[in-house]
Amino acid sequence: MKSDLIRLAAVAVVAGGGVFNASAAFDVYYQIANTSGGPGDSGYQDLDNVNVQFNGTQYNNILSGGIAIQEISQTGGPAMPKNYLTVCTDFMGSLYLGSTYKYSAPASSFSTVLGQPTHGGIAPPWNNPSKAIQNAAQIFYTYGDIGAGGINTGSGTALSADQMAALQVAIWIALYDTTSGGTVNTSGPFQLLGGPSDLAGIVATDINNLDGNYNNTGYLLQPDPLNSTQGNGDGQLPQELLMGSAVPEPATVLAGLMLAIPLGVSTVRILRKQKTNLV
Repeated sequence: MKSDLIRLAAVAVVAGGGVFNASAAFDVYYQIANTSGGPGDSGYQDLDNVNVQFNGTQYNNILSGGIAIQEISQTGGPAMPKNYLTVCTDFMGSLYLGSTYKYSAPASSFSTVLGQPTHGGIAPPWNNPSKAIQNAAQIFYTYGDIGAGGINTGSGTALSADQMAALQVAIWIALYDTTSGGTVNTSGPFQLLGGPSDLAGIVATDINNLDGNYNNTGYLLQPDPLNSTQGNGDGQLPQELLMGSAVPEPATVLAGLMLAIPLGVSTVRILRKQKTNLV
């Protein structure tokens, strides 16, 4: 597998202070912008090489970790973040370092996406998606040190490249190995086979005690066009984007104020209703 290939999807994106309208039409172009010579064992900033198995096939030296995206241009719609660091969801989708991808609105509601034939996710769909996406989001919120610039930009202790790689792998496991009851099957179709020596322990912590019940909803921003590779040499679709907002009070839910909450390696926005403020 080429070293410049990033397996990822759903990049949690944020736009502080903007008003989100799921039906507002706009196009945004994001370039995958990880720099070389970083601290990760892959030679790229915030990325490690890992070996995984998915549906019985082994993939070696997959890039896993924090994916930097940089806005190239935007027309219409709410202001999107200029720079963002996230991780990924759909394993068989592809993004390439240095390549630029187009995403367009209107976006579909999260519940509508889960009701589509793919049942959440692309190429292939996630297992038990309504529970799986909850677990993936919970991992991201709990261990991603989320700030306005995505993962590793919050007020906590800075994440290492290994921690970001583990965050990515844990999200893949959650999306493909979550059972109908919401727990994670550690012998499921997505398995970590190898990587930095501390990776397996961090992943185990990230997926521990998940139950699929975290009250997250959101919107999906799809690649434009969805059924095009947009030039990917491997023939795979680019990643889709989840968009949404977190709101502290019921009154602001309708206002749709956007806060920083990412999920996944492509571009993701998650609309999160606080458990104490459901409407």
